[in-house]
Amino acid sequence: MLTLQSLPPLMKNGTSLQLLTLHHNPFTCNCNNSVLEKFLQTTKARIPYLTTDVQCEFPESLQGQSVLTVDQRSCQEIYGGFALLISMFFTCAFIALPLLRHLFGWDVWYCLQILWAGCKGYSHPSASCSPKHYDAFVVFDTDNQAVRDWVYNELVVHLESSGYRRFSLCLEERDWIPGLSCIENLHHAVYSSEKTVFVLSNGTGKGVGGAMVNGVIRQTFFMVQQRLLDEKVDVAVLVLLDKMFPKLKYLQLRKRLCSKSVISWPRNPQAQPLFWNQTRAALSSDNLQLYDDNISESFTNLTN
Repeated sequence: MLTLQSLPPLMKNGTSLQLLTLHHNPFTCNCNNSVLEKFLQTTKARIPYLTTDVQCEFPESLQGQSVLTVDQRSCQEIYGGFALLISMFFTCAFIALPLLRHLFGWDVWYCLQILWAGCKGYSHPSASCSPKHYDAFVVFDTDNQAVRDWVYNELVVHLESSGYRRFSLCLEERDWIPGLSCIENLHHAVYSSEKTVFVLSNGTGKGVGGAMVNGVIRQTFFMVQQRLLDEKVDVAVLVLLDKMFPKLKYLQLRKRLCSKSVISWPRNPQAQPLFWNQTRAALSSDNLQLYDDNISESFTNLTN
């Protein structure tokens, strides 16, 4: 196949070209070889048999025709038609895609999610997505460093890591799910735990019925009371870290109603094993079974 690149440089420049013999050579007449055909039409060199024997060999549709008879405008029409099709395609795409997204975007997204779930495999939500169950949710004033130290160094160590029964505790700073709002995490912690342990000191004691209050403790207290009304279960356990605790009405009522759910932290190290036994018993028992007999009977009649 002869192209313009097949000619020597001096012949292409035409500086010393006087006679050029090209007949009886197989020429390819396509748009890629249009430069050679243009050269043959404009060169000043003498080319024998140019109009008769310089013929196309490829493609078969032009076989036997003179190179000079090929219409070069057909190449422009081909490229122009191709460019027109490309421009029309992109124009229609830019118009149709926003419209389809507006009309069927959600349906397409839903179908893709279903297909993606099918590719990854499906498991029943109760087996894979069920919320974790805790024995107790421990709520305390996270801004009080002394209370934080006691919870992590005493309560967590004795209830989760030692003893004849290991309890699963839920802590705000450790077990709450990142990305969820505070109220969602709080609701999950209260309703997925068997008990809710309030760790109170003089600084946070006013939060359960007084003026000074920690926001999480207040919301937890309200949720525990709401759970008592909705599910008829009493899950509150109060741990008092200070000996001289403020005399709150709720605290006094709680001691009369269920004294074993109100536990005070002893300062005497020899009495601390008793404290941990009382705490384990409070977390393992049903508060309704620990109520005072007279109050328990009234509460049962009320629920019925």
